[in-house]
Amino acid sequence: EKYQQRLLEAASPEEFARTAGLVLAETKDKHIWLEADGKHIPAYVNPVTPNANFKLLPSLVPGFKKVNKIVCTGRFPNGAGYILMNSWSGSEKDFEPLYAALKEMANAPGLIIDVRGNGGGSETMAQKFAGCFVDAPVLYAKHQTLDSSSPDGFTPVKNRYLMPNQDGPKYRGKVAVLVGPVVMSSCESFVLMMKQVDGC
Repeated sequence: EKYQQRLLEAASPEEFARTAGLVLAETKDKHIWLEADGKHIPAYVNPVTPNANFKLLPSLVPGFKKVNKIVCTGRFPNGAGYILMNSWSGSEKDFEPLYAALKEMANAPGLIIDVRGNGGGSETMAQKFAGCFVDAPVLYAKHQTLDSSSPDGFTPVKNRYLMPNQDGPKYRGKVAVLVGPVVMSSCESFVLMMKQVDGC
């Protein structure tokens, strides 16, 4: 009701979309947006402050190396490895350095996985990497989907399993996953996956 008149009087599709975005912002869901006149119009904008100063990483992580726009690596004097993933969006080729780093660190006494700047992307990519840390399927989440034909309005609950990555490198040492307020979407799922890993 608050925005009804503005919606009715919108002079263009873009103006309508921007007003509709204010309505949809009440969902507090960054996955919802609109498109009008070829423009991407966000509904909910929630600027967050990372809990890390990424400019300091080269001085804090020995051997810090930015491999590409997604992956950075490092190695501590005691042999512990460090892998940073900025996103789960990208091609298979973009993630090749990630698996190369994990293979190189397979015998490290510990591994730090830093996703503090990761806002999500492809959950399939996240599953593939997390699958390198398990030997058997593990349940990491459940979900339901809206279904207007169902008596309660939802589909039955579906289980989401993390499957072992049979083709990827294996790591069975201690793991620490660094998270923060920027983590959302498929990276939240990645964190749930890693919570099922022994030694994490």
